[in-house]
Amino acid sequence: FKILPPSLRFTFLSLLVPSLRLDEALIVSRRIEPRMRRDFLRELPGELALHCLSFITDAHTLTQAAQVSHHWYSLLQDEQTWKDMCDWHSFTPIVTPLSSSRRPSSSRITALVPTSAATESSSTTAAMAAFGMGPSSWQNRNRTVVGPLLRADPNRNGSSSAGEPGFKAQFKDAYQTQRNWMQGGRVLKQFIAVSEDDGVVTSLAINNHCMIVGMANSRIHIFDAPTARYKCTLVGHERGVWTLRTRSSDVCGSARGWAEKGMGSRHLVVSGGCDRHVKVWDVATGNCIHSLAGHDSTIRCLKVLDRRPIAISGSRDKSLRVWDIHKGVLLRQLVGHTGSVRCVEVAGQMAVSGSYDNTARVWNVDTGDCIHVLHGHYHQIYSCAFDGERIITGSLDSTVRVWSAATGDCLALLQGHTSLVGQIQLIGDRLLTGGSDGRVIVFDLSTYECLHRLCAHDNSVTCLQFDDRFVISGGMDGRVKLWDIRTGMFIRELTKPCTSVWRIGCRDDRVVILAQRGTRTVLEVLTFRPGEVMGKTLEV
Repeated sequence: FKILPPSLRFTFLSLLVPSLRLDEALIVSRRIEPRMRRDFLRELPGELALHCLSFITDAHTLTQAAQVSHHWYSLLQDEQTWKDMCDWHSFTPIVTPLSSSRRPSSSRITALVPTSAATESSSTTAAMAAFGMGPSSWQNRNRTVVGPLLRADPNRNGSSSAGEPGFKAQFKDAYQTQRNWMQGGRVLKQFIAVSEDDGVVTSLAINNHCMIVGMANSRIHIFDAPTARYKCTLVGHERGVWTLRTRSSDVCGSARGWAEKGMGSRHLVVSGGCDRHVKVWDVATGNCIHSLAGHDSTIRCLKVLDRRPIAISGSRDKSLRVWDIHKGVLLRQLVGHTGSVRCVEVAGQMAVSGSYDNTARVWNVDTGDCIHVLHGHYHQIYSCAFDGERIITGSLDSTVRVWSAATGDCLALLQGHTSLVGQIQLIGDRLLTGGSDGRVIVFDLSTYECLHRLCAHDNSVTCLQFDDRFVISGGMDGRVKLWDIRTGMFIRELTKPCTSVWRIGCRDDRVVILAQRGTRTVLEVLTFRPGEVMGKTLEV
C-alpha cells in the first residue's frame, strides 16, 4: 500500500471499505478516529487563534471552551479577550489598583462602572450602580497589539498587576452579579421590628459606613453598612423625623461629603422633623453635636451641598434656611414662597425648592438671592430634581415640567400620569417619574419622548430607584418590583409581598427595603454580590 501511487491508493480504499464486515470496520474506525482529531486552534498562530475566540460573545460558551484542553484554557487566560468581553457587555473595567476594600468607594452598584457613568451628570437618585448590556460596535472587537498590562501572567492568578484584578476576574464578578440580579441574591439581614412601637419609616440614607433610618416616632436607627448589624439609636428629636442626610448618601452629588478643617473623619448625620430643629449627629458616639433652631414649623426636606459643610432645609413655615453644620450657626434665610416648602434639590451653589404655592424657585445658596420663580403648575409641587442645568418638577396636577436653570423657561410639559407625581429620579437624559396612580414612566430628555409607561403598582409608588439597567419600584400595594429599563419589561419581585413599602435604598449591589408586614416594621437587606454567602437564599 505504501508503494502505490496516490490515485491507486484512493481506488484501493474505495474498494476495500465497502467489503469490510461490521467488526472489521469498527476496528478500522477506532484506529482512524484519533488520527482525524485536529485542534484547529493549536494549528493556528496564537494571534489568529485569539482572533477566532474574539467572535464568541457568550460567557458560558467561553467557559465551556476553556474546558476543551489545556491549550484552549491557556488561550482563554488572555486578558485582551476578557477586555473585549467587557466592552461587548458594556462593562468598563477598572485598570487602576483598587483600594483595600473589595470595591472602590462609589455609590454605584458594582465594581464595574457603566460606560455612561463617566459622563453622568448629577441626579436626584440613589442609583444602584450596575452595568449595561448594550453591545458595543464590532470595530471594538478587532484585536490590536496587546500590551504587557493586558496579558495574563499565569503567576498572577488572573491579576494584571500586583494587587489589581485582571479583566477576567472583573468580568466574572460583574457577570455573576448581573445573573444574581436577574435570578439570584441572598437575604443578608432581616430585622422583624425596627422600632418598639412599629412606627412609620419616613427617611433612609445609606453611605459606605452605615444605613440610617428615620422614623415618625422621633427615633433614628443606625445600622452598619458592611454587615447590616444594628449599631445604635439616636435619641433627641421630640417628634417625628421627616428627613435626614449623611455623608455620601446622595448619588446626585449633593452630599458626597463635606470637607472642613476640624471635622476630621467623623461620620455625621443631619436630620430635621416635626420639632422644627435641624440636628447634627456624630454617628460614632451617638451624640447630638448641634441642635439648630429657627424654623417655625415642621421641616419637610433637607439637603447638604456638595463637599461643603452647608445644609439647606425647607419647612412648612414657607421658608428655607441655610446652615453651617460645622459651626452650628444659621447663615441665611431664603424667603419668597407663600406655601409650605415640600422639596429641595441642590447642585453646586444653586438650590431649587418646590412649594405648595404651585411654584418652584431657584436660589443662590451663597448669596441668598432668588434667581428665578418658575410658574406653570396649577397645583402643589411635591417633587423636584436638579442636575445643574435642568430642573424637573412633579405636581399634584399630574404633570411633570422641565425647566432651564439658566433662564427659568419651561422647556417641556410631560404628561402621562393621572394623579400626583411624587417620585422623580434623574440620571443624565433619563428621567423616571412615579405617581399615586401606580405608574412609573420613563422619559428621554434629549427628545422629551416617553420610552416606557409601566403599570407598576396597584396603589401609589412610594419609592423609585434606577440605573443603566434596572428600575426598582416600591408601592403602597406592598410590592418591590424589578424592571428592565431598556425594554420596560417586568423581571421579578425582590421580596415577598407585604402590607406597604416605606423606603428602598440601593448601594454596592445591595438593596435595603423598609416595609410593613402586618403590624410590624421590617428592614431587609438583600445582597447580589457573588462573593457574599451570608444569609439565606432569596426566595420570592
